[in-house]
Amino acid sequence: MTRGRSPIAVAGLAIVAFLALLAVGAPHALPGSPTAIASALALKPPTLGEPFGMDDLGRSVLSRVVHGYRVSLGVALASVAMAVV
Repeated sequence: MTRGRSPIAVAGLAIVAFLALLAVGAPHALPGSPTAIASALALKPPTLGEPFGMDDLGRSVLSRVVHGYRVSLGVALASVAMAVV
């Protein structure tokens, strides 16, 4: 066995780091409220500007996923902090 870095581990770390940075910078990366309703855009399919499309109320699915990840990351960090203390 070699003691080098596994390419799969490096790729996994890069993905987790990217998602964490995206969650922290969500208000700047995806401006606007994830709960803002735009009924004219309801059920719009994915485009380059909105890669996940819009839901039935015209809200950006990408924005909602990223803001939800931010909440999940906060809960996970709080749980780990309580377990350590």
